[in-house]
Amino acid sequence: LEFRRVLFRSFAQDKAKAKSILADIEAVWIALEPKASSEGEQFVADLTRIIELARTSVVRNRPAEADKAARFLQLLVDSDS
Repeated sequence: LEFRRVLFRSFAQDKAKAKSILADIEAVWIALEPKASSEGEQFVADLTRIIELARTSVVRNRPAEADKAARFLQLLVDSDS
């Protein structure tokens, strides 16, 4: 999961790179959302919240939101194992 922390930290350091990563995240989410729906409403809500935090981090330049997204993503991964 270290790569995820690095990914979210980059949001605050390089705006162009952050926008590119966010575009990738959003494209992947669009493709995966229908499949994620089969995992349940709470799972979709959790992923949506993480993506919204990542978006806020980039759009409003709020590194703390990226940190929250990384932590929530780790919790989601841990709860699924």
